[in-house]
Amino acid sequence: MDDEKFMDDKLKSEWKQTGNSLGKAFRNLGKSLINTGKKGVDRAVDWAETPDPDPNMVDTVAEDVPRSEPQREPEVVSVAEEISRLAELRDKGILTEEEFQAKKQQLLGL
Repeated sequence: MDDEKFMDDKLKSEWKQTGNSLGKAFRNLGKSLINTGKKGVDRAVDWAETPDPDPNMVDTVAEDVPRSEPQREPEVVSVAEEISRLAELRDKGILTEEEFQAKKQQLLGL
């Protein structure tokens, strides 16, 4: 019985230490996130209040923002070009004559 009590007390102690450690880690994480957020807000407020922003500051902010690929405009292809392209596919054996004619009729609005 004493062994069980000793093991229970030991387990409780270990769990308490683990809980304390996790609590400290989460507190530190929270403080870090708050400080990071405050720095970002302070930086934005400073930038917004500057009448003529420092070009170096603007470049620094722009470098922090992930850049996306520029959107490409859809290529405009004329009906004649599309029919020509389909004819090439037909000539190469990729399209059958029936598929070519059906698509051609569709493109011509017939």
